[in-house]
Amino acid sequence: MDVFAEIKAIADDNTSGATELAARACDVLCAAVGDGLVKLWEVAQELLAAQPAMVSIINVVNTALLAADNAPETGLSFAVRRHLERLKTALHERPRAIASAAWRLLPRNAIVITHSFSSVVLRWLIEARKRGRCAQVICTESRPMLEGVTLARRLAAEGVPVTLIADAAGPQHAGQVDAVGIGADGITPDGIINKIGTYPLALAACRASVPVYVLCGSEKVLGTGCLQPRLDEPKAPAELLAEPAEGVRVENTYFEMTPLTCLAAVVTERGVVRPSDLAALFDALPIHVRLRSRGS
Repeated sequence: MDVFAEIKAIADDNTSGATELAARACDVLCAAVGDGLVKLWEVAQELLAAQPAMVSIINVVNTALLAADNAPETGLSFAVRRHLERLKTALHERPRAIASAAWRLLPRNAIVITHSFSSVVLRWLIEARKRGRCAQVICTESRPMLEGVTLARRLAAEGVPVTLIADAAGPQHAGQVDAVGIGADGITPDGIINKIGTYPLALAACRASVPVYVLCGSEKVLGTGCLQPRLDEPKAPAELLAEPAEGVRVENTYFEMTPLTCLAAVVTERGVVRPSDLAALFDALPIHVRLRSRGS
């Protein structure tokens, strides 16, 4: 594998989900570790810069560095690859466990609104539909890349009744549903990282006393004291304004932070976690010294 070519492909990928990108990051680091610790850290830094908002990639790097620290020098490559391969397997197994734990959160014949695309949310809603807990799903478009349209099509193909709405209509609908269900690109002590537009939807639901559930694997949980993801990475202006207009500056970013206080629960493969218990979850995660934020 040409690791730097693959990192460039990961950086340019604006349609794949965080889980898929994390699995590809595992492959990149597995290929790099054979050349020793210096190459591993060099490649890790490039990966972190490729998708700076993705907590799952930070945690893939963290897994590799911790494994390298604890491995005997003669078995360094084997130890790092073994840990990364286990993580990659877990990435594909976790959505089923999350869906199994989360469908019980919904009342019978619930109407659920969601934003952006999440493979975990997709599996959850299909499972809830089979068990009589989901009568209808409302999907926002999720501009500019329209991930919500993709989710709507996937749900419809599985026989789930779907209504597609504009992003700006999400808060209006939030008070008329039984639950908000979203994925996440990261769960941090400062809040939930997800596609821009999540915060107003969650805020409107919170004010209407509608529960907001976040579903994602533990690879997206950021430990206390870890370096912070960057949410301000500029994306292509043409995604918002196809033809440049004189005097118009385009600001196009994909991610925002939603406060933990908006949430009713987070569901990982380990079960349902209430907001009051999240601090213990963050504190329990070991962070490699290279990935600790300044002052930690």
